[in-house]
Amino acid sequence: MTAPDRTGWGSSPAPEHYRRTSIAEQATAILASLGNPNEVGGSLSILGEGLGAVVALEIALSRPDGVAAVAMIDPPILGLLTGATEGVSADGELVRESVESGGPEAAYELFLSGALETLGAGAARLGDLADRGPLAPRSFLVELPAVPDWSLDPARFRDLEARVLLISVGDSPRLLREAADSLVGRIPTAERLELEATGIEATGEAFSLLVSP
Repeated sequence: MTAPDRTGWGSSPAPEHYRRTSIAEQATAILASLGNPNEVGGSLSILGEGLGAVVALEIALSRPDGVAAVAMIDPPILGLLTGATEGVSADGELVRESVESGGPEAAYELFLSGALETLGAGAARLGDLADRGPLAPRSFLVELPAVPDWSLDPARFRDLEARVLLISVGDSPRLLREAADSLVGRIPTAERLELEATGIEATGEAFSLLVSP
């Protein structure tokens, strides 16, 4: 089992020019750290939470012969929710104001506080687990537009063969549950699951479901 850090998080450095990213770029970076999944006979099982869940799905879409299963916990794909548009706009303005008044650090703290009810749905759950490294505030701002910019073209999902688990956990916010409900109809191989556990326990349970036959 491998648990890579995305660019700019944990022990993974970010280049000086790292100012913008995409879900596809994040997927490519993860693949580079794992090697070519096609070389392992399509046996990769990938679990991701939040933005990492969207990256996991992008890996399966870009390497259809290399990924067997994907578990997505609370993917923040709000583009399918018409009611979320106003919240995204309002939160974006709050982030802009925070950056102007206190820099990336202030915007990141705003996110972790749970004050961004749409773009930061569920962020307050991170608590002491939140990355407080020196690169985290900038990485947060770089990644913020990545999911809204990600393509939801149904044609991309049509030929997906990997098993996909769309998972909500005990403390998943209503908004993220609705996002998962909306996404499941677009992915032919998707299963919608609700887990009562939270935190690390929920992640462990999701992983067990992912690797079970």
